[in-house]
Amino acid sequence: MEKAQRTPAKEMRLICIYLKASCLFQDKQNRSLLLNDDILGASLGNVSVTNLSKPVEIIFSHNHSLGNFSKTCVFWVKGTGEDNLGEWRTEGCETDVSQENVVICKCNHLTYFAVLLQLSSEPLDEKLLAPLTYLSDIGCGISASACFITIFLYLFTRKLYHDSTTKIHINLLGSLFFLNVSFLISKTWVGHTWWCSIRAAFLHYSLLCSMTWMAIEGFHLYLLVIQVYNSYISHYLLKLSAVGWGLPGPIILVSFLSMQNVYGQHYIQTNSQYKNTSMCWITSSILNRITCAYVGGTVFFNLVILLIVVQKLRQLRAHPLHRPKEHTCKDVGTVLWMTFLLGTTWMLFFISFGVFFVAQIFLFTIFNTLQGAIICLWFCFLRCHSASKHSTGFSQSSGL
Repeated sequence: MEKAQRTPAKEMRLICIYLKASCLFQDKQNRSLLLNDDILGASLGNVSVTNLSKPVEIIFSHNHSLGNFSKTCVFWVKGTGEDNLGEWRTEGCETDVSQENVVICKCNHLTYFAVLLQLSSEPLDEKLLAPLTYLSDIGCGISASACFITIFLYLFTRKLYHDSTTKIHINLLGSLFFLNVSFLISKTWVGHTWWCSIRAAFLHYSLLCSMTWMAIEGFHLYLLVIQVYNSYISHYLLKLSAVGWGLPGPIILVSFLSMQNVYGQHYIQTNSQYKNTSMCWITSSILNRITCAYVGGTVFFNLVILLIVVQKLRQLRAHPLHRPKEHTCKDVGTVLWMTFLLGTTWMLFFISFGVFFVAQIFLFTIFNTLQGAIICLWFCFLRCHSASKHSTGFSQSSGL
């Protein structure tokens, strides 16, 4: 500051710049989240103003609920070239958040300033972000392709399969196809507000539909295995379709009408300072809790059904005429397939904490992105096995 005071008055120029274009100040990984996209720049001629005895106070006002975010005053440090455009830092800046809708930055130097937001929840290790992203993209791509091919083949052979079970499986595969595709496109063109909100809403709808059809699978399994008698329901498939595809609709509609800004750019915090990745998803903490409760309820219901079915299998195999070696592998395969069919692998989401967090989050990513592909493989295996048995039986009958 003393250097500035010695400069002739006619050469002193205080320049203040206010920007709403945060895209001009992106770090190397393009993950900065700024409050209101507000950036304020200040410079005093060609003098570098640092170590001020009385800090400069900059007030950023907002009307957002930032309960899930931490607020940090930062300044921009220019990079050395194209490979290093710059980054946000905190040295020499203090953050005052004592007022509800105001953030006061007190800095002892002049440059470009902003308020950086970070989720207050436990951050994800940045080293895990890349492999988890690759696994998610690959798994969703494989599942989407498998679901599409299976549904396509079913459309040409649907006259051979009139049973309700097959049609319920196909509806589940359809919902998983939409879920995987909507997830893959949720990370592109994130900055387009209205387009991002639409994709986020469709991703949310696809997730709820997938969970609903998994619950329907559990309900149908209950009727087949547990309540065998008096289980006739008129217009069964029509009612199931109305629930599977229709129930999530009002949830999305009510969310739009009752809450503002429920869908849009959702930020995922990493432990790399001031760097976040984003996707189009739910931005409301209330709606996020409702969704978690919906998923949790589905998983719990299907887990109970799965345990009951396993117990039924044990009772069946305990029969004196049962030959265990012939059915053990088949039973294990059936239980594993039902684990994916009923979506009980989503249970890993609710127990991903502690020392096993890394292993659980990788297992969650692998199992649930490949859920559609695994269901398709087993579904095709059962159909081929059934066709083979039918063909063998027909040949034997012809021979007789």
